[in-house]
Amino acid sequence: MGLYIVQPHERNGPERSDLPAYDKLISYAVQCGSIAPTIEQKSQPEGVAADATDDPRAARWEKQARHFEKRVRFNATCGVQVLRWTDTAVVMRLPYSEALCNSSDGVHGGAVAALADTCGTAGALAAIGGDGLIATVSMNISYLSVANTDLIATAICIKPGRRIQVTEVRVHDTTEKLVAEAIVTSMVP
Repeated sequence: MGLYIVQPHERNGPERSDLPAYDKLISYAVQCGSIAPTIEQKSQPEGVAADATDDPRAARWEKQARHFEKRVRFNATCGVQVLRWTDTAVVMRLPYSEALCNSSDGVHGGAVAALADTCGTAGALAAIGGDGLIATVSMNISYLSVANTDLIATAICIKPGRRIQVTEVRVHDTTEKLVAEAIVTSMVP
């Protein structure tokens, strides 16, 4: 298993030097095959884990991921898959389905927003180490492109407060095209 590095000039969107975890998150999404940016592969010494599977928190992360996939009925209906869940980031996939499309066969904006909202609240829970209820207070989303492939959402909590959290979410298609960006504000009741 190799460690994949995304070159900063090859990433869509503005430079994110204020979010160093973003590079690691995108690298992991590339490693999973979730997105396909131009990358270079760096070899890693044998026996060194390329992800968080050796982390003692992995069981908690796995439990949260399965909850979001199976217990949240809307996510299960849409087929949302959690690709990564750590304390710093969450990556989710929404498989392309004609049932989620608008009249021009692009993924409906509501489906894109639902993915951003779901991933954003998950990112907030991950950042604060929570496992209970969380509610979206507000969401601002900018639609940047039409998508007609699976969607990959990447969430990083930029303000992990005790009661209020703010999460940045970027949604890409499988060709690395940036489809939407959202800011999700959530609250732990």
